[in-house]
Amino acid sequence: MTDPEIHVRMYRRLLGDCFLIRVVDGGTARHILIDCGVLQGTEGSKERMTEIADDIFAQTGGVIDLLVVTHEHWDHISGFGQAKEHFFGDNGFQIKTLWMAWTERRDDAQANRLRARFAKKKQAVALVADAAMKDGNAHFGAAPRLAVNDLDNFIGVVDGLGAAGKGALTGDAIMRKLAERAGETLYLEPGTTLDSWEGGLKAHVLGPPRNEKLLFKDLPTKSGKAGADHSFNETLLEGLASDEAGFDAADHSPFSGAHRGVPVAGLAEGAVAPGQENLASWFSAHYHQGPAKRRIDADWLGAAGALALKLNSDTNNTSLVLAFEIADGAIMLFAADAQVGNWESWWSQPYAGVKMDDLLPRVAFYKVGHHGSHNATLIDQGLRKMGQGPRGLVAMIPTDEAFALKQGKGWRMPDATVRKTLIEVTGGKLIYGDRPWRKLPDGTTPDPAFTGISVDQGFRSATDETNPLFVEYRVQ
Repeated sequence: MTDPEIHVRMYRRLLGDCFLIRVVDGGTARHILIDCGVLQGTEGSKERMTEIADDIFAQTGGVIDLLVVTHEHWDHISGFGQAKEHFFGDNGFQIKTLWMAWTERRDDAQANRLRARFAKKKQAVALVADAAMKDGNAHFGAAPRLAVNDLDNFIGVVDGLGAAGKGALTGDAIMRKLAERAGETLYLEPGTTLDSWEGGLKAHVLGPPRNEKLLFKDLPTKSGKAGADHSFNETLLEGLASDEAGFDAADHSPFSGAHRGVPVAGLAEGAVAPGQENLASWFSAHYHQGPAKRRIDADWLGAAGALALKLNSDTNNTSLVLAFEIADGAIMLFAADAQVGNWESWWSQPYAGVKMDDLLPRVAFYKVGHHGSHNATLIDQGLRKMGQGPRGLVAMIPTDEAFALKQGKGWRMPDATVRKTLIEVTGGKLIYGDRPWRKLPDGTTPDPAFTGISVDQGFRSATDETNPLFVEYRVQ
């Protein structure tokens, strides 16, 4: 009996994830689709995702044996809505089985609490960014608005900003509709192993963790004292979107009452409480007299930017991470957008007798996490441990580097250190989603990082770059 052929198709020109795995065994092909999305704001995104859905339909015959949706970020799920006739129409895909993380369960108390927490934060950040652009605050608005726009690109549109706490994410609706469409939906727990599904590939579920300390850890541990500031800012912004009557940020201040001071609203007009007349006089003499550019009335709004970035990272850390095991024990690792805490949690999970120190060296194929960002691929504890089997390591990185550099202050996707290490550990067997092999993003200029690197002919013959819509690699 021969081992099944396994092909991984990565759709191109996306700052987003869309992977189609084809498992051919004895003349029968089964298909696994992992995510289908592109960053909001991508030009022609609806047309592009529809073209991709057309190709998936043609390749699968309209039957997806296993759909994996890793997490609720627009660059992973937008295609399900942009090509809704394919995924939700009467003549659309048949989805036999759907896998999601435990965080998407509707009957899980921890998942529901996290979902409500994320929803409130999204509303709060969006409301504050909107407030930053109101009359009198426009000069403070650019930085928080920039960061929140970046968040919007990942989470999709937040509806109902006029009614705090009542908005709903379009992404949430997509996740619900996919669960309704699928013949069977499984919500996977970290540390479990699935070896009986129709595709025939054993799957180890690595993340996301249940441990919330790790779930919310986005960066490597380092000393610092910003925690209290972040916690207070977070509480303040959540309060803005709260349905709770009489929310007072002072109640959540990290300082005792003796050090909180008094409200300044109305002081300039002399509207003060009894006993504060001298304070009003002092305030008038010392404030609002200097150049306007020195004032910091609305400087607190900048907290929205930092919290938007934190919220984005926290959602990334809810990523469903799968390690597919193929015939000879080699591993295909799909890390979605998992960040530091998700990665670190893998060593504390029981994988049916398999230890991470045994599993990681067997990784022969790695879907690079979060488009190669700086905190989504552990280097020493992760990447450098991979590819120690006879196959070595091949990596695919879904990115559009030129488009990423136009976002925010310029996103480095891939990060220079991650990219350098990927080329080193793979021995040059790094496949990009936005350019031919060994080329720069312009598609024609040789990439000097590959100078002096030669790969075996087997890798080249297993890689098909002839179609502008996708690149495909034959794993075996």
